Amino acid sequence: MDTAFSVGEAFRKAQANPPDILIVMALMPEMSGVDVGLRISRQSRCSVPFVAAMDTQDFEHTLEHLRGQVRVCMFLLLPFENSDLLDKLKGAVKKSATA
Repeated sequence: MDTAFSVGEAFRKAQANPPDILIVMALMPEMSGVDVGLRISRQSRCSVPFVAAMDTQDFEHTLEHLRGQVRVCMFLLLPFENSDLLDKLKGAVKKSATA
């Protein structure tokens, strides 16, 4: 497991060691987390669970926009429990194994 604290660092680390699963915040400085996730997932073919702090209407619009653009797309709306994230990650692993 690795972490990045900037967009540039995330791109460098993903290029050097492509992730199996990428977790990004949808709202980030420098570049949208949605755009970061799309770009890295296209390069590495990884699954991308997004963590987002947004209202329901923005959430639905963003989710519709992403369908078909990433292998596994899911959102956790803030605040969430660690068990929710773990359940999403288990689901992403299962979907990745069958893809």
